[in-house]
Amino acid sequence: MKTSETIIVKVEASSIFYSFIVSPDDRRTAYITKTLEKLYDGVTEETIAKYYIVVDGERYGKQYDDILTYSLNFSPDSKHIVYVAQNNGKRFLVVDDKEGRHYEYVTGKERFFGRTLVFSPNSKQVAYVVRSKNKGKDFVVVNEKEGDQYYKIAKDSLVFSPDSNHFAYLVKMGRWSRKWRLVLNDKEEKRYDSIKKGSFFFSPDSKRVAFVALVGGKEVFVVDGIEGKKYDKIHLGSNFFTIWVGAYPFSHDSKRFAYVADIGRRTFLVIDGIEQQSYDGDIIAERSITFSPDSKRVAYVVQKGERLFKFKQIVVIDGKEQKSYDKIGGGGEQPYIVFSLDSMRVAYFAVDTEQGKSVIVENGKEGKRYDSMGGRSIVFSPDSTHLVYVAKEDRKMFIVFDGKEGVRYDGLAGSSLAFSPDSKILLYAAFNQGKWFVVANGMQGKHFDRLIGMGKGIIFDSSNRFHYYAELGSPRSFTGYLVETIID
Repeated sequence: MKTSETIIVKVEASSIFYSFIVSPDDRRTAYITKTLEKLYDGVTEETIAKYYIVVDGERYGKQYDDILTYSLNFSPDSKHIVYVAQNNGKRFLVVDDKEGRHYEYVTGKERFFGRTLVFSPNSKQVAYVVRSKNKGKDFVVVNEKEGDQYYKIAKDSLVFSPDSNHFAYLVKMGRWSRKWRLVLNDKEEKRYDSIKKGSFFFSPDSKRVAFVALVGGKEVFVVDGIEGKKYDKIHLGSNFFTIWVGAYPFSHDSKRFAYVADIGRRTFLVIDGIEQQSYDGDIIAERSITFSPDSKRVAYVVQKGERLFKFKQIVVIDGKEQKSYDKIGGGGEQPYIVFSLDSMRVAYFAVDTEQGKSVIVENGKEGKRYDSMGGRSIVFSPDSTHLVYVAKEDRKMFIVFDGKEGVRYDGLAGSSLAFSPDSKILLYAAFNQGKWFVVANGMQGKHFDRLIGMGKGIIFDSSNRFHYYAELGSPRSFTGYLVETIID
């Protein structure tokens, strides 16, 4: 294993905390910092702060009165950088050092939340929301072209389709109006009493649009402009931080969709608009609904029994109930189910609370029981022949690869598990004695204070080459490295 480390940034403690970012390809960095200027009018001296950004370790662009900390971002292709700056009380977008129009209020990315400043997936378009203080109106700006004004644009609703050819957002029509509607490519769609927050989705092929609307006190699933049956409530597995685009509730081929709906105490799984299994008083975990990669199979988790304490969880695959367990899932995560890429294998974690043990279940067969499992760490290889996950026993963590236990560590990042495109190399990040390092087919890399967690983690450049971003130093004053590795 041949490894090289290249210093790509040195950050001093004076940089603005929380502003540091790594590009999606893990090869670039950026952060906000400030300089102090002294102004003297002949009588008094005043010290003011000016802000600017540092990109790839070098000062970049102009300095401003302020830069919104959480607006700083790279484009998906890592070639462009964007942020919201402020001068003389006006805010404006800056893309690659080019300033946009100046407004009284431009919404930036709020701390940990907010999707009001977004790039299209192809990185060619950038959109954001502007609020006019004088008129109390919101409007969307796409590549500096202003859209129509509305009383309110729903937070986090601005989104591009996966192919970048469409964009949409949700709007409230007026101050005294309770009506909401979808605006798709600047065209207003049908008005509804409400549109459920976090329920708007493009299909993976970008040709279909779906959302949940409120009609006369009932909820309906609207797909391709066609309203489904009315229910008391429709449940969607929308993410806490963002809207899932090109994912649930659509299948991978975009031809199918699924959701959970309630009428009174009865709960239904609805697939392609047709009610499937129904449960009286039981709960279907909406975030567990999973289509197989070939879109032909469906799996989900149902909870049976008393809702708070005495209940069992059961995985249902292709309409057939599997063995019941105290809990489906691992590491405190929501229940989740994983199919292999050939759609022939399906696996999930299960918990036996009486024994205090967790077990992996693959195609109905249980593996060895451990103290706990590593959250969402189940990974099949691209050729579907290998299965790996993270387990914990006696306070040590390790991988289990095709049933065989690996080396035990103080810690192991389950989200870092990655196979090479040819399925011959397995990578993950491990932690021992206060240091992190990458393990490739059992071989340890250089130790760092931090790695992964930013950008996309470990990235394969070919079947035997990969790279990642790592740091040495404290969280506020450190040296960042691009680490590139070749497996002979």
